[in-house]
Amino acid sequence: MISILTPTIEERADLLERARSSVRGLSVEHEHIVVQDGPPRRGCCYPIAEANRQAKFDYRFYLCDDDYLIPEGVEELLRVAIEGDYDWVYGIQGQMHHDGTIYDWVGTDPIAPGATGAFVHHKRTLEIAELGPTSCYAGRNDDLGNDWVMLSAWIGAGTRYRFVPVRTVVHRPG
Repeated sequence: MISILTPTIEERADLLERARSSVRGLSVEHEHIVVQDGPPRRGCCYPIAEANRQAKFDYRFYLCDDDYLIPEGVEELLRVAIEGDYDWVYGIQGQMHHDGTIYDWVGTDPIAPGATGAFVHHKRTLEIAELGPTSCYAGRNDDLGNDWVMLSAWIGAGTRYRFVPVRTVVHRPG
């Protein structure tokens, strides 16, 4: 049903294990593809592009190696995406404060209010994300090819999307 894609580097093995552990909580059929960058290091875009090539499911979720997944939230985004035939569905990203307190981070983008890096998308959106030399998702330039560039391209292309007010991932300090 869903491919969870995680870029990492060797020095972050302890963080990666926490991310992996959170993925094991999913109750839907899934795969977790972890791709290491380097050597030499080229940025997270290259592992993400490779993970997209390896992914077997139609729906994708990007999970950074220093984040942990909230299984129920991701499953809800997936359910909404499938039932509504949405191209992408986004939720709320939690941020962990240094004292362990978690607060919700909601993006302030005027085009897609609340949009964060916490989204489930269909693989058909990858064609739209091919933004030339700045496309992170094509494995190109890590500096400009980020979620906001991709989401803007998706919105500009008229994709169908929806916000679901559930927490899907928590970013924690390393």
